[in-house]
Amino acid sequence: FFFERPKMTDVFRLSSTDARMSPAVVHGDMIYLSGQVPDMSVLDESDITLQTSQTLAKVDALLAEVGASKSDILSAMLWVKDMKDFAAMNQVWCAWVDPDNKPARACVEAPMAKPGILFEAMIVARRKPSPKSPLDKWGPAVGLLLAGCCVGLLLGRK
Repeated sequence: FFFERPKMTDVFRLSSTDARMSPAVVHGDMIYLSGQVPDMSVLDESDITLQTSQTLAKVDALLAEVGASKSDILSAMLWVKDMKDFAAMNQVWCAWVDPDNKPARACVEAPMAKPGILFEAMIVARRKPSPKSPLDKWGPAVGLLLAGCCVGLLLGRK
């Protein structure tokens, strides 16, 4: 099997009004979301569950925009302003995450970039490739079948 590495020209960046970063970058089949925080226009500085829900809704929307879902998340880095909020944040996370496709995850306490933010999440996910032909979905099975037929033909020759 041959693997062709994506070229840097294969990078797609979601546009944003933020001059510092893109909310999502896609390179090949990999998706990288920048740190996502709750909606700053309606920020409730005392409610970690609301902030976590708002942030995860933003993650859902960004993943959908680049052809993925929370089931495609490979890794999640989570930050909470205060570990006293960990259990409440974790309850929202556990209700949201796909139980059949749990990502690798870390959660640490950290000061946040803006006052009032209690939660931030940075996500790495994969994008499912689109089949190029009807045979692609069987990929290796078709290859093995064809190889077996060729070997059979070679062995059957006199």
